[in-house]
Amino acid sequence: MKINGLVRLWFYLAFSISVLLSKSGSIWIVYFWLWCGLLFVNRSAVRSIWWRLGPYLIFLPLMVILYTVFSLFLTTNNLQDILMQGGFALVKMLLMIAIMGIYFENSESGEIFNALRSLWQKSKLPWRWVEDFFMFLELTLRFFPAFQQDWEHLHQSRQALGLSGSRKRLAIIKQTATYLPGLLLQSLRQADNTALSIKLRGYGNRIPRGIVFPVKFCGWDALVFLIITLLFYWGNFVAQV
Repeated sequence: MKINGLVRLWFYLAFSISVLLSKSGSIWIVYFWLWCGLLFVNRSAVRSIWWRLGPYLIFLPLMVILYTVFSLFLTTNNLQDILMQGGFALVKMLLMIAIMGIYFENSESGEIFNALRSLWQKSKLPWRWVEDFFMFLELTLRFFPAFQQDWEHLHQSRQALGLSGSRKRLAIIKQTATYLPGLLLQSLRQADNTALSIKLRGYGNRIPRGIVFPVKFCGWDALVFLIITLLFYWGNFVAQV
């Protein structure tokens, strides 16, 4: 049975927050083995998750080194305590990023958006501002990837014509300042055309709007959501007291 996207998102968010809030080593071991189980189930995405962790494996250890240096000069803690605190925080951050990496590798584009709109449609509330907010998110999800794709096509076209130019930072900034306004104007024209099409199709005449592929939120989803919430509360606010 496929679980609702909102429930799955809440599971990974609760898991990540629990890792950050964990204080004892015993509960952290439980979280680590739970992550290993998720990784085994999603073992086809291990390479992608490792690729997501790559930049953080450089950035976070540098932050721990800075934390250690400043703590030695500004606090009275000994080196062993500082290294324990910094190392524990480093591992928790890396595990949190790895957990959310599993989620992003298995989540479909627009899954959460469709799930939210499906819940809103069931409410039958005639609130225009909510529909406008959903429309804003929908247009953002549509035009931002299109703008990024146009920008990549522009760079590829220049490279194909042998016009890649200098790699110096100042030259790249000048090149960006030259081509960016034209791409922005093109996106604004497309947005105007899309807005006109939406009005002609009768946007706002029926609130809430219908959904082509609604996402069901059944009793099983509500039960799983409740169980995750209770486990999250018990693990972070009851068991660690």
